[in-house]
Amino acid sequence: MRYKHFSIEERERIQEMLWQKYSVRETARELGRTPSPVSREIKLNLPPEYYVYTPRLAHERACKKRKSRGREERLKNELIRTYAKIKLKAGC
Repeated sequence: MRYKHFSIEERERIQEMLWQKYSVRETARELGRTPSPVSREIKLNLPPEYYVYTPRLAHERACKKRKSRGREERLKNELIRTYAKIKLKAGC
């Protein structure tokens, strides 16, 4: 099963339902999702300094995390990259 990221509309709906004091399970049912991703979304994107879920900030944070995930680019320095290529070709 593949994970489907929350859209900005879903995040705004989560905020509305939090304001209306809906439970996580009721919110998940409304969105057609299981409760665990909804709970995780609220927990991960609830800034401790405000303790208010804001969908725009949550969406920006999620997009930023999505861009930075994965493997880090290695051998960024051209000198090191050239050295590695020479050594690999030489069989060292």
